[in-house]
Amino acid sequence: MKKYILILFIISVSIKGYSQEFEITTIEQTPENLIVHYDLVDTTSNRFYTVYLYLLTDSTIAPVKEVTGDVGLETKPGINNKISWNAKKELGPDFIGSIQLEVRGKVYVPFIEFEGFPENKELKRGKTYEFAWTGKSSSNILDFKLYRGDELKAVLPEVANTGDAKIHLPSSMKPGKYRFFITDSRNKDQEVHSPIFIIKPRLPWPIKAVPLLGAGAAGYFLLNQDTDDSFDVEGPPDVPSN
Repeated sequence: MKKYILILFIISVSIKGYSQEFEITTIEQTPENLIVHYDLVDTTSNRFYTVYLYLLTDSTIAPVKEVTGDVGLETKPGINNKISWNAKKELGPDFIGSIQLEVRGKVYVPFIEFEGFPENKELKRGKTYEFAWTGKSSSNILDFKLYRGDELKAVLPEVANTGDAKIHLPSSMKPGKYRFFITDSRNKDQEVHSPIFIIKPRLPWPIKAVPLLGAGAAGYFLLNQDTDDSFDVEGPPDVPSN
């Protein structure tokens, strides 16, 4: 059975001017995953970090993709945070060799902030909405990517960073929780995501069922009414026994 041979270089997070401590505590290796446990202690409450795990080669350095856990934008400080990297999936099942990894982090400061967009706002697919934000720069172009959870669903047309834009939500969106990931096209390190919004079904199931039930009740009444033109309604008709 082939195994990964990993040479791991962990670089501590260095954040000048802030009271924080970062320490790698444990590294686990399973047949598929590499799990990095770390402590990130911050004396300032309600502050978030951007934390990424990078793969280094002789010519490139790039964040790994098949990663979950306490990683990415708006990572909360904490004890025994962990990053789980599916190395087998990203490198391929036949990979054998040594690699270099690096953890990088910084205080998360969004370069734009959405206005008037509460968390879990309900929107409708196939509709166009106007979004507004602060931190505009008319010379910059923003890339909007639509995610459902951690899954990329659509890449939207480029948007000028003018502070507002009308964005059309694809009609193919399924019900669920979504958010936009936005990057500055000139500086990919500038990244932010919108609050989560909810796409609901066009008509909930009970509403769809009501017309069918009504039609059934009406059909039963017409089939069982007397020939007399006058009648009294005292209650719902009895359900016929089988």
